[in-house]
Amino acid sequence: MTTNHPEKLDEALIRPGRVDHQVAFGNATQMQVKELFERMYTNDLPRTKLILSSPTTSSPVPAPVTPPSSTPSSLSTEKDDFTPPLTPIKTTANGTIEKLKDEELSQEELSEEAGKFAAQVPDDMFSPAEIQGFLLKRKKDPRRAVVEVGTWVQGMREVKRRGGKVVTVQ
Repeated sequence: MTTNHPEKLDEALIRPGRVDHQVAFGNATQMQVKELFERMYTNDLPRTKLILSSPTTSSPVPAPVTPPSSTPSSLSTEKDDFTPPLTPIKTTANGTIEKLKDEELSQEELSEEAGKFAAQVPDDMFSPAEIQGFLLKRKKDPRRAVVEVGTWVQGMREVKRRGGKVVTVQ
């Protein structure tokens, strides 16, 4: 059960035995913002093998599940409906298609960019969901996220100051 107003809940709902643990979710600190940024833009290829087993039951033990190979040749031949193409493309004003260079950040550069990003986001002003929403709209371009976050923070500050809700039209 989740609520923004636990004080308004009926006592019968939150008596001992019904609610054993309460967790308050607050706004993100700059350290959490940095970690969200790094997590969003870290290459997410599986690093471990998952082995499913049934320790003491009489049912057969399933075969180990191994992640797909991460070699370039296997990545280009496998079809995955949830993964965008490996080579992004851009349509220019005259209608021609250009391939964009897919530059991955090194771990060091990613950490540096994450620090720049977090420095522009005030402590305890935005929820992790708000930060994640901003980053998701820039999922393939961490540098763009760093450039645009200052403007986003100013706009969100104004919205929060007015007490309004953010409505996006796409």
